Amino acid sequence: MLHSAALNFIPKTSGYFPKRPVPWWSPVCTTTVRCKCAAFSRLCRNCGDTTLLEDFRRARARARRVLKEARRASWETYVSSLNTKIPLTQLFRRVRKMAGKFSPSSPPVLKVNGIKIMDGLIVANTMAEAFARVSSHDSRPLVVRHELRAKEHTVLDFSGNENESYKHIFTLRDLHSALSLCGDTSPGPDNIPYAMLRHLGEEAISFLLALYNRIWLEGVFPSGWRIATILLFLKPGKDSSVALNYRPIALTSCLCKLFEKMVNLERG
Repeated sequence: MLHSAALNFIPKTSGYFPKRPVPWWSPVCTTTVRCKCAAFSRLCRNCGDTTLLEDFRRARARARRVLKEARRASWETYVSSLNTKIPLTQLFRRVRKMAGKFSPSSPPVLKVNGIKIMDGLIVANTMAEAFARVSSHDSRPLVVRHELRAKEHTVLDFSGNENESYKHIFTLRDLHSALSLCGDTSPGPDNIPYAMLRHLGEEAISFLLALYNRIWLEGVFPSGWRIATILLFLKPGKDSSVALNYRPIALTSCLCKLFEKMVNLERG
């Protein structure tokens, strides 16, 4: 239901930027250019108005001055930070950015046993296998593995006092308290952000609370919450052809993370 509402009422951007951003751009530049565009629009609606023409010329002159000063200040700051230790590739990359010229980032090329891997699907599977190996039980010390297996086979006793906190259902107060602590992080594969959850109506928020209580009481767990979007970031100064030199960041469902926060706050 939430996913359908998001698709129907929340527009998505194409991801295409008609003009590439430059490092010297600032909010002041944005405001100044908007004022110039607004003055031009007023002039177009009232052609021949000399007062509006003068307003537009002043706004255009101010925009040119602000952009020129911002570009010069950014360039001076960058030049003052240069030293002999900066690689030439980084130097020219910065110069290209200053000029608004961007090279599209290419997918990583891995090297396994001296063989280069360039196919995107094979690269993704190779990285997944590498991270799976270092995250498996076999990568841990033998003593730790025995302790984990013993704890995993321990049968939990839930026949205690009925007043235990874990036997109570969650309330709207619990949900709102947890939601207030959530930042605006990127959503998972369902594309449902925290901002959307904060704007749910009373009926929808009650439905969500009922879902959380069913998960808690019945032990059911949505299969979609087990899926994450994995982003890989190369560690600074590391060889880009080695899979383990990338830091994986998992974007999981905000609905799942909100429920986890409720459990930690009220049942932890």
